[in-house]
Amino acid sequence: MGVVEASITRTRRPSVSVSHACSFSSLLEALEGLTDPRGRRGIRHGLVAVLAVAVVATLGGARNYREMGSAAEDFSRGLLKLLGVRWHPLKRRRVAASAATIRRVLIGVDAAALDRVVAGWLRGPRRLRRRRMGDRAGRQGPARLVGR
Repeated sequence: MGVVEASITRTRRPSVSVSHACSFSSLLEALEGLTDPRGRRGIRHGLVAVLAVAVVATLGGARNYREMGSAAEDFSRGLLKLLGVRWHPLKRRRVAASAATIRRVLIGVDAAALDRVVAGWLRGPRRLRRRRMGDRAGRQGPARLVGR
């Protein structure tokens, strides 16, 4: 048994599990609330798809626009489909946005709104738990729902 180099393991594309597919759909739903800063003419890639690719690439370790574009090119067909990337009829495959397109979109979109959406998605659904509010004497107050 020899040692496997990182470059060999990196070329293998892992399949996307069903649980990740559900979380990607919730990411896409969350990103739909953002407004597209681009003009209506000449848009090839939808805002949600470009932002989803940028988020997933960043979570995968991309540190700049060029690495995001490179990671998007390496995404599997299944992942590109889950992220809502468009089908190119001539190339007969899904084509993710280039690094330049990702850069233009990320510069133009409201950064604070994008940050809120992605942070909320990463936190996951809020689970509410029952908690009793009482004073220091140990007297129990009314039950109320509070976020974790």
